[in-house]
Amino acid sequence: MRDILAAQDELELLGVELMPPVPVFEDGPGTPEDTNSNDNNETREPLLFAHDAEIAIRGGYMDVLAYLETLEAMDARLGWVLLDYDVSEYPHNEIRVRVRTLSLDRAWLGV
Repeated sequence: MRDILAAQDELELLGVELMPPVPVFEDGPGTPEDTNSNDNNETREPLLFAHDAEIAIRGGYMDVLAYLETLEAMDARLGWVLLDYDVSEYPHNEIRVRVRTLSLDRAWLGV
């Protein structure tokens, strides 16, 4: 992801935040609102772990679009799940993108 962003000269990296891994069970990820489900999830083994990273960047619309297209083409196992686009200081838009990958391991990939 860093190499792709470096190739986009018009984009400025504002920050990257690694989110805690979320266990994924057969019936979906655990939900904090459902206490019965959480109690049951604590005793079961998760199938996978979802690893999210939130990237904050600044740039123009077309540059962000090119970055997202490159990100999607990078690896089928990596996808973005959230896009927050702030245009309050046009043309210097601020964008938050949350990307997700899945792993069999709770530990962060590459950490």
